Amino acid sequence: MIKQIGQTGKPSWESDTKQDISEEFILNYLKKSSLFGSEILFAAALSQKNRKSIKVESLVGDEASPEIKKSYYMGYVSASQASGIFDYTGNVYNHFQVSNASQVFLDQAENYLLEKINEASDDLSESLGKQAARSFAEEGYNNIRSYFEKKPSTEKMPSDEK
Repeated sequence: MIKQIGQTGKPSWESDTKQDISEEFILNYLKKSSLFGSEILFAAALSQKNRKSIKVESLVGDEASPEIKKSYYMGYVSASQASGIFDYTGNVYNHFQVSNASQVFLDQAENYLLEKINEASDDLSESLGKQAARSFAEEGYNNIRSYFEKKPSTEKMPSDEK
């Protein structure tokens, strides 16, 4: 009987969506995530949508402190899986692919990242200058879009005006 169930059941990593946690929890998680956390959550959403694995070191590009950001991303992925936001297969230190994220997560990850970019840009503009702050805040977003071979959308890209 167990053998039959194993043959007929779809493995959890092949499922397209996960509904075990509430939409409210997911939206709150996205809202309270940091800029860098929001970046890797956006990458996770793109991983599932595009069925493409993520190599974290490729996401950080030529940033000033790639090892720090790489470690931050890997920790955030592990915490997100532990929180039930999504699952992943593979190794977070090498290549991994996201699965079992809910539709609300897939639909909203980019929107929350764009909000974080605006917030970070505003917060840093006094100390870095408006243009440098905007460039810093957008760098991760642009690296992720590039990794997944998508150009930044002019419609969704945060504006310099507030």
